[in-house]
Amino acid sequence: MKRILIISLLSLLMTPLHAQLAQKNNIYVNYANVTGDRTLSGSFLGHGYAIGYSRYLKPRLYADISVGRLDYEGKQSPFFLTKDETGRFDMAFFTLGFGYDLVQREKFILSAEGSYLRISNTMLMSQIESNGLTIREISRSPDVSARVGIKAKFFVNDHVQVSPSASYGFAIENFRTIWLNLGIGYSF
Repeated sequence: MKRILIISLLSLLMTPLHAQLAQKNNIYVNYANVTGDRTLSGSFLGHGYAIGYSRYLKPRLYADISVGRLDYEGKQSPFFLTKDETGRFDMAFFTLGFGYDLVQREKFILSAEGSYLRISNTMLMSQIESNGLTIREISRSPDVSARVGIKAKFFVNDHVQVSPSASYGFAIENFRTIWLNLGIGYSF
């Protein structure tokens, strides 16, 4: 039984490149649901969107870039500001990375991804209170991290695909994040 599973897995991974990969370019739009913990204190929950582009460099290896915005709510930290002070979709993010197709089928691709992740949002940097006067410093706070994840693509036709994905952002500076995305893409 173990031998059959190993052979099945190897044949699955070694499947030749299929017709949909003749199109090397892919543009996509994702809905993102993100939870994050700040290393110093607090957490946030957000949802938003990403717009991205990927291009195959080799039959299974591709480069990927995306930008997006999150509407979030911070909790348990004085550094997070209210929506009155930040507005909606204040948290911006940028990713740049690579992906590798673990499974390639005619109507399905399963990929592992790794990327550089940069998040920035408006936060309270410092606050001084003296004689009933409060002075606050508010500024954009960037966070640089790495993100790894897995992405599936289900092809509706030769060009259009639906792609759910899940990923984890490491807490290198401020935020440890968990990302759940659902998107639609177009290959050309």
